[in-house]
Amino acid sequence: RQGLQHLPDESDLYLYWGLVLEEQDREEEAVEVYQQGLQQKATAPDLWVRWGVVLARQEQWAEAIGHFRQALALNPMQVDALLHWGLVLEEQEKWTEAVEKFTQAVSLDETDTQVLFHLGAGLEQASRQTGLEEYFGRAVAAFEQLLEFDPEDQYALNYLGYMYADKGIELETAVELLLKAVQLDPDNSAFFDSLGWAYFRQGDLDRAAHYLDRALECIIDEEYDAEEQAVIFDHAGDIAQELGKKLEARQHWLKALQLAPDNGVVKAKLSP
Repeated sequence: RQGLQHLPDESDLYLYWGLVLEEQDREEEAVEVYQQGLQQKATAPDLWVRWGVVLARQEQWAEAIGHFRQALALNPMQVDALLHWGLVLEEQEKWTEAVEKFTQAVSLDETDTQVLFHLGAGLEQASRQTGLEEYFGRAVAAFEQLLEFDPEDQYALNYLGYMYADKGIELETAVELLLKAVQLDPDNSAFFDSLGWAYFRQGDLDRAAHYLDRALECIIDEEYDAEEQAVIFDHAGDIAQELGKKLEARQHWLKALQLAPDNGVVKAKLSP
């Protein structure tokens, strides 16, 4: 605090102080620090962005976007403002609008792998939401661009591999990508699920069952939301059904439905 008193115009000090408070989950105090910094220098875009991020965590979407817009008015090259604006839209499942913000951010820095990941994921979700194949192709391109910069980004490897597997295309490439992801993170249940699903799509039921079993073993020790867990149990059910293990399949689907009660696809599988 003494440093801030001696250098009241140094907005970076307020920024770093606020970030420390955010890391300690002291968000209200962080906001006070950002406000103090902006009283000293209202033209500091980073402070507007971080204040907006805190508002976004509190689901004050409109207010958060207003802060990101202010940051961009001060600095149109502010990639973080565009990224977090896109993330707010992502939280609201406004995928096509989110894609616009991520695309703008990539146009400012095409090497930012975090932005490229969210662009790829947003495009894939936009493809599902709209049914337009154009978005899927652009998602593939975004992940390929990301992997050119960072070939060992296991999350990008998994996402792209699963995209292919779920669509039933480029299955050899999908397996190759997912094997690499599993090698990089050998305890990740989502990666095991993706790889098992790719083998299932290839018709290799034994390998598919092996990796889904691994996914189910790991899921206990990991923090996944209910919908993510439901996908894994749904896949395990599909594979068990194909192997003739009808009772096991039903148990997996019941667990999936328990986790995601509104999943109509799983409900249909459980219908007599």
